[in-house]
Formats: sequence, structure tokens, C-alpha cells
Amino acid sequence: MNRNHYTLKGNTLTLFVKPAPIVVSVLMFVFSFMLFTLPIVGLIRYISEGNGIKAGFFLMIFIFSLLGFYLLRIALWNTYGKEEITFSNNLCTYTANYRWFKDGVKTEYFDTINFAKNPVGYLEDNNYTLVIEDFNAENEIMCVIKMPETTLEQLIRELKENIGNAY
Repeated sequence: MNRNHYTLKGNTLTLFVKPAPIVVSVLMFVFSFMLFTLPIVGLIRYISEGNGIKAGFFLMIFIFSLLGFYLLRIALWNTYGKEEITFSNNLCTYTANYRWFKDGVKTEYFDTINFAKNPVGYLEDNNYTLVIEDFNAENEIMCVIKMPETTLEQLIRELKENIGNAY
């Protein structure tokens, strides 16, 4: 098992994002903080100079807050992101965990379960993602975390041994 990519404990699989370099993470967090704070500081400064409140400020604060939230989400994913997949009673629950919040919760029912790999990026990079599928019902859960082919093949073998027997 390669701890840098995944852990499989009981019926729970956790896939880890390869963290971005620290400089990139810090810059993303700083810029997302600035996108939240600078429009509000500008509004306060504008009002303190004796000018009135304009509706455009609230629109700009809203737009910059959305951009800041999006950048914060990307920064959290690239720093702390992981995918948690739980198998129980023919149900498979997928959750994207950003550490500060969770998103993308998806639950699928599987009669039979199959684990496959999906190539991503350039073929020479040899990166793949995990696909959990049910051929009978065409249900599938596609993971987004990229792994080298050898690591993913090892994970699929472990999943078939531990999880595949229950379906």
C-alpha cells in the first residue's frame, strides 16, 4: 500500500491529493483572503471619506467574494483534499473532503461491483483514476484523484480482495 495515495481501512477507502508546493498553496490562500477583504476595505474607505454608499459596491463585493470562495476551494483541495468512499450493504457513498467542508456527496446502489481504471492526461504520464461501476445498472462513481498505474492496479487488487467479495 502506498500511503501517499490511498488508505483502505475496513470498508472505507480514502484517496489523497498530492499536495501542491507550499509556495503555491500560500499564494492561493493569500489571494483568496485578499479577494474577500479588499472590496470591503475599499467600501469602508470610500464611506469614511464622506461619500455615500453605492449599489455597485455590493455587486463588486458579491462578485469578488464568489471569486475568493472559488480560489479558497481550489487552495483547500490542492492542500488538504481527499476522496472518501464507503462501501456498505450494496451502497457506495462518495464524498469529496476539503477539510473545512465536504462536497460532492454521491450515493449509488450496486448489485455487482467492478473496479476499473480510467486514463487521464497524456498517456505517457501514465496517470489513471479509479472508476467504481455496476455493469447491470450502469451506475458509476468516478474518482478525480490521479495515481500512477502501478499504484492504482495494487489498489484495485486490494479492493477486489476486501470489498469485491461482499457484492
